[in-house]
Amino acid sequence: MTKFWFDHLHLVVPDPENMADFFVKAFGAEKVSVDKLPDGRIRAELNITGGRMIINTPQPNDTRIPDIPQKRYGTEHFGMKVDKLESALQQCQAAGARLVMEITQIRPGVRIAFFMAPDNVLVELLETK
Repeated sequence: MTKFWFDHLHLVVPDPENMADFFVKAFGAEKVSVDKLPDGRIRAELNITGGRMIINTPQPNDTRIPDIPQKRYGTEHFGMKVDKLESALQQCQAAGARLVMEITQIRPGVRIAFFMAPDNVLVELLETK
C-alpha cells in the first residue's frame, strides 16, 4: 500500500498576514515566510508543531462562492505527501476520488495532482524527489 503523510492545509482569505498573525498569537505558530507572488497575491507560510499551513489571497479577479470548494474563503484544500504519486492517485480514485488536475510537475523534483473527495473536498497529492 502507498504511504501517505499529511503535508499542509491551504487557506484562501482576503488578508493572509492578519490570518497568519492570528495563528501565531492563538496557537504559537511560527511564521516561516510572507511573500508577494508573481501574480500579485500575498502568500504566508506557517509551521504549526511540524505541520505546514499556507495562506494566500485569491487569484486576481477571482470571485469566491461558498458552495464551490475551489471558490470559497477558508480551507481550499489539504495536501497529502506521497512516496509514489501514480499509485497513490490510482488508490484514491479506486476509493471514489474524482480527478480534477492531472499529475503536473510544478518545479524540479515536485509533482502534484488534485482530486475531489466525497462532499467536494479538494485534496492535493504531493510527491517530492
